[in-house]
Amino acid sequence: MNIKEILSSKEGLNLVMGDALRILAMYRRLWLSELYAEMTSLSLTLGERPCSMKDLKKAIEKLQKLGLVKYEKKLHSMAIRDVIEEPLISINLEPTQLIHILNDERFKRYQAIRYEIFKLK
Repeated sequence: MNIKEILSSKEGLNLVMGDALRILAMYRRLWLSELYAEMTSLSLTLGERPCSMKDLKKAIEKLQKLGLVKYEKKLHSMAIRDVIEEPLISINLEPTQLIHILNDERFKRYQAIRYEIFKLK
């Protein structure tokens, strides 16, 4: 499966994989909890039902096997005294692959809505 196939998916685990790549293209690297929050925002912004954390974990596992993301367990400080082990997810794309995300209609639509929301604040 290549990046074009993933990005063209409209449902199921492949859509979750595509959305994870779209969000990671914006930020390059996120904690799993942050990625989930951003993906929930993407879905709700586009008027869709968000994926489950379980589905996101499956999607990340599949993307890692394809070599499109890196998955590292790291210590993450959640508050002044709380430190937890949480996956840090990084996008792992060549520039030619990243261009597919930047030209993706779903990505551009989400970016345009975000821009309008933040412009109003």
